[in-house]
Amino acid sequence: MESLAKGLCDTVKKDEKILIMRAEQGSEILTEVLDDAGMAYTDVKIYDIHVDEDKRRFANEKAQEMDFITFASGSGVRGFMENGGSIPAGTKAVCIGSSTAKMLKKYGDYDKIIAETFNVDGVVEAILREVEK
Repeated sequence: MESLAKGLCDTVKKDEKILIMRAEQGSEILTEVLDDAGMAYTDVKIYDIHVDEDKRRFANEKAQEMDFITFASGSGVRGFMENGGSIPAGTKAVCIGSSTAKMLKKYGDYDKIIAETFNVDGVVEAILREVEK
């Protein structure tokens, strides 16, 4: 999120307005950086994240068998960890960016890698680099 916010601050003019549409549980980092830069924006929380109990159980069970667990957002980390998820020893967490990694750190000191490019391709590249070691 911090990279997105800085990118917006670098490209959006001071007299332009930004509409942010995101989850109710979205990170405040984006709006904090925009506030600090004096950017004009409207923050609309258009959806809420809820937990499907069957999928939660399935994800928690499967996590115990995996070499890598990917997280594409801080809310994904929070949802997984606060609903009984755990990252077993020997499993690496792959975070799409530094904000996601910071959220994971709140739940423990897990073995993790952070994508260099904060997108899906970056996550895939991070896993491939790790496998090649």
